[in-house]
Parts: sequence; C-alpha cells; structure tokens
Amino acid sequence: MQCPTRVLRRANDIRIDERHSRYAADHIPNAQDVEVPVGGQAADEIEQFLTGMRRPVLRDRVLATVLFTDIAGSTERAARLGDRAWRALLERHDAVGRERSSDIGGGS
Repeated sequence: MQCPTRVLRRANDIRIDERHSRYAADHIPNAQDVEVPVGGQAADEIEQFLTGMRRPVLRDRVLATVLFTDIAGSTERAARLGDRAWRALLERHDAVGRERSSDIGGGS
C-alpha cells in the first residue's frame, strides 16, 4: 500500500542540505519534493496537499507605474496650432500613452 507523500524544504535553508529532501522524495514511491520559496508559507503547501486546493492570496499592495510626459516647446506649439488643434493633439498624446500602458498590463 502507498501513502501520498510530500517532502517539504525551505529554499536556501543553510541548515539542511537540499540533497537530503530530494533523496527522501526519490526513495518514497510517488513522493513529491517541494521547495517552499523564501517568504512562502509551508502551511500553504500542507493545505494544498491535504485539501487539493489553496485559498486565494489576498494582497493589500499594488505595483503602480506613473508615466509623466512633456511635449517639448509646447507653449509655442499651442500658440501656433490654436486651441482646437492643440486640444486634439493633447487628446491623441494621452490616447497613445493609455494604449502603450495597456499593452504592458497597466491601467489608465
């Protein structure tokens, strides 16, 4: 008879040589050798092993990127183009910025 087995080890653990957990997993039929990443929780791995699923990770932080642009000579260009054409140029400028940001997963 075989029993499901998962051998856990913490990544970069200087006290335990990773070869030991790999050896154990290699010599137990159908065992899995699982490295818990730095900052990861062994409890998450155990929960998945016992229940077959993980709770969703709730994050309270968001990575944001802010794009600042400058149109060189904008004062002179605005005066030369006039209000309507200048507004159209700014709208196009903003649309291109939103499109490029969206292309790389950003929002507007």
